[in-house]
Amino acid sequence: LILHNDKDGAVPWTQGIEYFVALKRLGKEAYFFNYNGEPHGLRKSQNKRDWTRRMAEYFDHHLRGAKAPDWMTKGVAYKERDSEKLPFAKSYIEAHVKPSAKLLAAEVEEEAKAKARAEERQKALAEKAAVESDSVNAAVDLTSKSVRPDPSASKLPSEGKIAPDFALLDEADVEHQLGDYRGQKLLVWFYPKAGTPGCTAQGCGLRDEYAQLQKQGVAVLGVSFDNARANTSFRDKNRLPFPLLCDVERRMAVAYGAAADEKASYASRIAVLIDEQGTVLKSWESVNPRTFARDVMGVLPQSQR
Repeated sequence: LILHNDKDGAVPWTQGIEYFVALKRLGKEAYFFNYNGEPHGLRKSQNKRDWTRRMAEYFDHHLRGAKAPDWMTKGVAYKERDSEKLPFAKSYIEAHVKPSAKLLAAEVEEEAKAKARAEERQKALAEKAAVESDSVNAAVDLTSKSVRPDPSASKLPSEGKIAPDFALLDEADVEHQLGDYRGQKLLVWFYPKAGTPGCTAQGCGLRDEYAQLQKQGVAVLGVSFDNARANTSFRDKNRLPFPLLCDVERRMAVAYGAAADEKASYASRIAVLIDEQGTVLKSWESVNPRTFARDVMGVLPQSQR
């Protein structure tokens, strides 16, 4: 078993490939593991668990006569390596958390109230600014006056329009840009708070459909105002296989209509599906966290399912 990651600061990871190829040419049994973004040793808990599982299966086969797993006999295709690591279990929600419908309903209601309060506050500020502008520019012709836009009028990207660009770090300190996903579809889902029942239900639902989404060429990015520590805990606890962007400055949320301005307390629960050229295919202004994954699958063309 060869472990050599692509962010190794001591030895170029290409040397691991060379070593693996040399062993195979000599007819030796060899397995090469590369965990993207990891340094000389593993740091992410989900990768540590995966590596431990591989070693256990390897020694079970050679020392205890257990059947060799598929990754030893068939290998793992590049495009399937993320989905291959997914647990063969029910979603974390069904297996462990099981939040009641009452909790989810209360969370949705509280989010709606907070959003209404924020909109009222922004509307009042906009009206005050407009009054002050009128008093200062009373002598200016109305046709030449510039009216300040209402910051609460933030809207989702329109379907058929180019999606707003972004550049954000995820929970593992890896930067993601819209241009990185050209050539494949991209699902961006904003969630209010990592670890809350609704966000957990939504994230685990997408996790359970992630293999199917990948087969259809759909990448997934979660976005919230949480910091890297909170998002890492959220990801590890629920075994989420996709990145979680840390929009702590609210810039992406404002651009995508998930927040009125940079002072928003949390992101609205919205989502946007972007096509291979960066054009918006579908926007969800209202999301049911329990059914969202199925809703996304229903939007994809029948020929791809």
